[in-house]
Amino acid sequence: MRRLPLLIYEKPLNPEEVIKRAEVWEKIFKAKDNGEPVEVVINRHVRDDIYEILFEDTVKGLLKSPKKHEIGERVKVKVVLADYTTKKFRTKLYVPEGKIGKFEPGKVFIGKVLKVLPDGGLMVNIQGKKCYVPRNRIGPAIKYPIKDLKKGTVECLILRVDGKKVICEILKVRP
Repeated sequence: MRRLPLLIYEKPLNPEEVIKRAEVWEKIFKAKDNGEPVEVVINRHVRDDIYEILFEDTVKGLLKSPKKHEIGERVKVKVVLADYTTKKFRTKLYVPEGKIGKFEPGKVFIGKVLKVLPDGGLMVNIQGKKCYVPRNRIGPAIKYPIKDLKKGTVECLILRVDGKKVICEILKVRP
């Protein structure tokens, strides 16, 4: 078996370090499979919205986050990519499931119809956020021409939040 030479800056790992690193990677894979957040420390700022992170003082990775973070800050992240063979560990900022800011399932908001989509659904603007209303959830809005809907407002119930997409149902039309 041919052995590859170590780079000058690499030091060989002792068996305890190898075992610790394997256990940390196991935690990363478990978090990715279960969709659970992990807590990491911001190590350094790489560029605009990319940060280098450190998980349990062992595994380095990258975090994509629109927010500004300080070095040494602890943040909760969701694992996007974990590859042990290439040592790639990529994450994104954790947002609790079913919540995007103030949008939670079951809440009612007032919005304005923006347009009718090719699939028959509607795009509604609720507090600056574009929300999708499927064709089978239009309800009382089906009676109104689109011109009247665009002039008035609609009352929408948030059904679910999938990632950044908000899906709602129209309850009332206010012309």
